[in-house]
Amino acid sequence: MRVLRGLILLAASALVPGALQGQTYPTNKDPRTTLKPGRFDAGEAISNMRKVSNTPKPAAFDTARGLTFVNSDLAFGTHYIYQANFAGFTIWDVTAPAKPVMASVTRCITSQGDPTIWGTLLFLSAEGAGNRNDCGDGGVQDPKDHMAGVRIFDVSNPKAPRLVKNVQTCKGSHTHTVVPSPTDPNVIYLYVSGQQAARPETELAGCKNGTDPDDPANSLFQLDIIKVELNRPETARVIPGARIFSGLAGGGECKKFCAPVDPRRAGAARTRPAPNPEMPTGPRNCHDVTAYPAKGLLAASCSTHSILVDISNPEKPFRIDALADSNNLQ
Repeated sequence: MRVLRGLILLAASALVPGALQGQTYPTNKDPRTTLKPGRFDAGEAISNMRKVSNTPKPAAFDTARGLTFVNSDLAFGTHYIYQANFAGFTIWDVTAPAKPVMASVTRCITSQGDPTIWGTLLFLSAEGAGNRNDCGDGGVQDPKDHMAGVRIFDVSNPKAPRLVKNVQTCKGSHTHTVVPSPTDPNVIYLYVSGQQAARPETELAGCKNGTDPDDPANSLFQLDIIKVELNRPETARVIPGARIFSGLAGGGECKKFCAPVDPRRAGAARTRPAPNPEMPTGPRNCHDVTAYPAKGLLAASCSTHSILVDISNPEKPFRIDALADSNNLQ
């Protein structure tokens, strides 16, 4: 593990040397400092890249009203781009990159809608309080209609995507990462990241908040895992999760790559309610995870810790190592 830790720290030092001196800002000679503002005609500064095209959002999502219709992320599959939005997603045909063609627009309130494409299946993360099972507008009026987890769409016909399954999870899904089965080409796993507390059991049976990371019934201290059979995506289901947080205390004093002190955060902390003294100070959720399936490894950014997980058997993951820091690892 000493070698692993050394490699992690060496890579971080090489990639972000300026972080040791705190936050840096561009000089007045940087072209970004003189860019004009604008919604559709804002100034641009590009380095070592060339813009090929600029395509506005489709009319169904063309609004600046809060986060309701903001784009979230992109997924790429063959000659299609899947552009997710808090209110649904757009599929673009980029056979000719300079002239993208809109294949379809799907309205489906899904906050924040982080997408992944695998074959002809599109997966969207759902975490917001306004997501409904029927994709509709207007918010959730009845808790049983709340959708928090991962939506699965069949996009075999890009012009007519079809919702196949809403997979409900206790903490919803802020993001997710695909891990293919090393033994069955028909199976993939979705490792689900979520920053929320567990939902009440009255909304989703089996969900439980708690303070013991070792309690197998505690929904809070785990990464949820969804198993998907590619030829039967409608049977996708949650399986026992990755319990990788046991024995991890808080990040402690920052030693490396420390962010400068922000007095605004210090002031906000004084007005927050006192934390539950029984709640462990270490992580209970992860903001993002990324997988290296060929090596059977998964890396997770989990607030106070960066965690390395063995996923050689995706149904029985275990923690290999963890590095702590008081910075918020996202």
